[in-house]
This record gives sequence, structure tokens and C-alpha cells, in this order.
Amino acid sequence: MNKTSTAIARCSVSKLKALLTLVDEGDEQVTSLPAVIADYEQFRILLGELFDGETDSETLLIESIASQAIPLETLRHLKELTKRLIESAPTPGHGNAGKLMYHAVIAAAYRNYGVNVSSQAFGTRLNLYEDLATVLRGDVLASVFRDAVDRYIRAYGQAGPEADRTPDDLMGT
Repeated sequence: MNKTSTAIARCSVSKLKALLTLVDEGDEQVTSLPAVIADYEQFRILLGELFDGETDSETLLIESIASQAIPLETLRHLKELTKRLIESAPTPGHGNAGKLMYHAVIAAAYRNYGVNVSSQAFGTRLNLYEDLATVLRGDVLASVFRDAVDRYIRAYGQAGPEADRTPDDLMGT
């Protein structure tokens, strides 16, 4: 865990929300995903709306992603689904809800199978995933992000060999 993550972990939820709001207000064009999900109830409402308002659809999605029994192919399918949801999101808030699910799917695939289902190197997301685990503290998704980071660090260290490489580089293509 880096110094920033350690400091964030010591913050109360209300202080963390205030801090992330201040950081986020600095530039309207740059949105911090951890700042966006600081209001977790609003995030869940937006996520449910992305799924056409189906009752508890967001709960089913979150629990499915958090399950260690979810098959890798289902995670791959969910990754593509979340990409489409982000692209078709009616508002930036809905898009951010989709982005969180996209990252949760990537983290779940790595946590459960040690597989990076993204074209971006997993090691480049460690700081984001540590921050998401901290902001989501107490939620099932927090453990998905934390366990994925821990698995990566156990295998490669904080700045592992794939930090600058894509899956194609790792496969030699």
C-alpha cells in the first residue's frame, strides 16, 4: 500500500467524501472515479437505471461480480456489456456507474483467475483499485478490488513486470 492509500485508509468516510469532492471540483473535465462513487447510494440508483430500472438488478450484478464462483467467460461477457452501457449511458453519472462495474469485472477476473481481461496492463490500475477498495470499504466490491491488488502484488510486487506492457506484449505478439 502506498503512502496516499495509507492516508486515505485512515480518513473517515465523511472526510474522504469531502476530500474527493474538493479534488473533483478542481477541473470539470476530469472526474475521479473514487470521487464519483463516494455517494454510493446514488451510484447504485444510477446503476439500476442503466439496467432499465429492473428491480434490484444492480444488486444482482454486484453480487455476481463479487462471487468467486463466477465463470471467467461470464466476466468476459460482463466486460463487453459494461463497455456498451458506458457508451450508451444517458448521463455522465450513469457512465461512471458503468465504469465502476467495468473495473470491478476486470478486478474480479484477476482476483479469481489471475487473468487480465483488459487490453491495458493490470499493473497500471493498482493505485485506482487500491483507492476504490478504500472508498468502498464495507461493500462486497471493496474485497474484489483489494484481493485483485493483493494477488498482483504477491505475484509481481508493487511495480510488476507488466506495469508497462499490454497482454499482447506478455504473449509475445
